[in-house]
Order: sequence, then C-alpha cells, then structure tokens
Amino acid sequence: MSTKRAATDVDVDTRKGLIRAIFSTFDVVDHDGDIVRPGAIPDGRTVISTFNHGSWDAARTPLGWGLITTSSKHAEVEAHFEMKAQHARDAFEVIRTLGEQGLQEWSYSLHGIKSTKQMIDGRSTRVITSMYLPREVSPVLAAASIGTRNLSAKADPTTNHRDQLSDADQLELQYIARTVELRNEVAALEQLIGCRR
Repeated sequence: MSTKRAATDVDVDTRKGLIRAIFSTFDVVDHDGDIVRPGAIPDGRTVISTFNHGSWDAARTPLGWGLITTSSKHAEVEAHFEMKAQHARDAFEVIRTLGEQGLQEWSYSLHGIKSTKQMIDGRSTRVITSMYLPREVSPVLAAASIGTRNLSAKADPTTNHRDQLSDADQLELQYIARTVELRNEVAALEQLIGCRR
C-alpha cells in the first residue's frame, strides 16, 4: 500500500459531522514527482482513517466513511464522521480547527496503479492514469499536492465544540498547528533557494 498526500480545500458542517475536502489535484507535478491524470481516481465509498493513515493499525478505529467524487480538476471526499464516537468527535474538531487556519491537509491510499514514465522539465515523472478506488482517505500533517487551498468552514453557532476539548487535546492541537506551520516555512525557504529534499 502506498499513499498520496494532498493539501486540502475544506468545507465543514459541524452539526452533521461532515467535512468536504479536496484530497487530490490533477495534472500537477506533486512533491513526490507524480502527476495524477483526470479520471485516474474512481468515484465511490471509502473509509475515513485516523491521522496519518493510522487506521491501517488495527488498534486505531476509523473516523467514519466518505464518498469520493471527481471532476476534471480534482478528487474530493465528503467525509461523514461518526459523531457518536468520542475519538471521531475529537478528530473532527482538530480537523475543523486546522482547516480554519488553512493548515489541514489530506492523503489517500493508492492500490492497483497503472502509470507511465515521462520526462517533464528535465526529470522523470510518474504519470498515474488509473488506480483502484482508494481504500481510505486520511487527514495528514504534510501534503504532496501543489496549488490547493481552503475554501470555507461552516460551524454551528449554538455550540462551541472547542471548549469540549481537554487541556491535553488543546496542547496537541497547538503542537500540530505549529508543526505544519514550520513545515510550510521550510518548504517556502527551499523554494526560494531552489533546493528540494
């Protein structure tokens, strides 16, 4: 199993535990040196994993399920969080808050890939033309895709969900946000001086 991480456009509905997120952009060379072509990712249902594909570990229960749909520009998932489960509610709040700060990113599993190799801008690039339906989509700290951004967040004005987080959860949220912020600063500096990891 391999994964593809993507910076994310997020549209959140707190009342229903729904997050709509772009998890893959098409026809753009990403940080992994890949291009995903339109039509490569099929539409269908998938699992929403815990952070950083954690649900591949049997001890970490998924957060819910999602519906993948695609266009000529990107693939998105409508993620349905299981709000009756405490771990899913907590994850939802972290993902919602990071999205409000423009920090939330997403990844997905790749299986059954068909691809070709092409030279693009002087380097060998894997061009992904098709794959099986992703078995899971996951919130992550670092993304491979380029050029995506947050769209909007819709919150229930009658509920302050952030107040329901423990002090430890609040500290973890601050740590995650700062980690992603530092990663973005490093990426900007690398781009400025023209180097890549």
